[in-house]
Amino acid sequence: MISPKSRVLLISLGSTWQVVPEAFLFPEMSFSSVRVITTDSTDISEVQRWFQQLHPEIPLSITRVADFVDLKNEEDHFHFEEVLYRWVIEDDCPPNRRVFCLSGGFKTMSAAVQKAAAVLGAHEVFHVLAESKCSGADGKPCLPNTDDHIQKAFKDGFLHWIRLGPESGWPQLQGLTASDYSLEVVGEQDAVCRVRAPDDAFRTLIRSIVTRSHNIAESWGKLSDLPFPELATWSGPQLEWLNEAVSENDHDWVAALPKLELHCHLGGFATQGSNLEAVRKASRNQATLPKWEPLESECSWPLPSTPVGLEAYRKRGDNNGSALLKDADCL
Repeated sequence: MISPKSRVLLISLGSTWQVVPEAFLFPEMSFSSVRVITTDSTDISEVQRWFQQLHPEIPLSITRVADFVDLKNEEDHFHFEEVLYRWVIEDDCPPNRRVFCLSGGFKTMSAAVQKAAAVLGAHEVFHVLAESKCSGADGKPCLPNTDDHIQKAFKDGFLHWIRLGPESGWPQLQGLTASDYSLEVVGEQDAVCRVRAPDDAFRTLIRSIVTRSHNIAESWGKLSDLPFPELATWSGPQLEWLNEAVSENDHDWVAALPKLELHCHLGGFATQGSNLEAVRKASRNQATLPKWEPLESECSWPLPSTPVGLEAYRKRGDNNGSALLKDADCL
């Protein structure tokens, strides 16, 4: 069983430094370490000072996303998201030790953190809110923004932690480690690391899983009719193509088939008798089928007592439509 004191707090940070200590003070959690991910320009000095002075026993890790200074477009967000996924698994911390706080940074950063928790797994996801009950220099109510204000808000019940529950994570992503999707370190100073992602491979993996899942959902009612369950992961247009008759347009597809598989299918088993009759009747394009010509008999076909050469074997498909592919072996 995981000790409550061994949880790791993962939190994004924007301009409001207070969210990190406020999240850390979550009374129902006890954290063994704190990991912060932020932009390339965020002031992190107050966060570092707070932990150094008040909780020096807690390891604090701060990671900057290199060149992510402001959110200007989709590319900025997508790069942050790619770095975020890799950052989460960087220390190989198991999902049941991760606790995510969504409070810091741009709204899109919070959304990305929520998504990372959902796909990678978390013991808990939460948001922290602070009431404007403190008095600023002008005597007016304000959010806690000093050590004393934060402590008073905590003591007086003006901090509120909203639990969003655990996340099991996607089974397809279980077992991923930092070596699978590493980060490029482009600078490190005063225990603050600057990183970037070399590509968008992690996001591509997630898109692929989502696409396959959607395809399976759309094909759910057809699963019992598909010859191979894997076909349920194909898109609608791909499945429609699979059900069409082979044509000259399929030249490239046929050429790419492994030769062994190609040889197995040129001719097939339904070359004569009731099997051939059943296949021809089931054709969706009976008008295009070749004329049924008598074939030279082979002893015990389709399991002849002596080997049948490739040329003779290919000719046995002339009556079932395989003749359309008879030249494919030479491609």
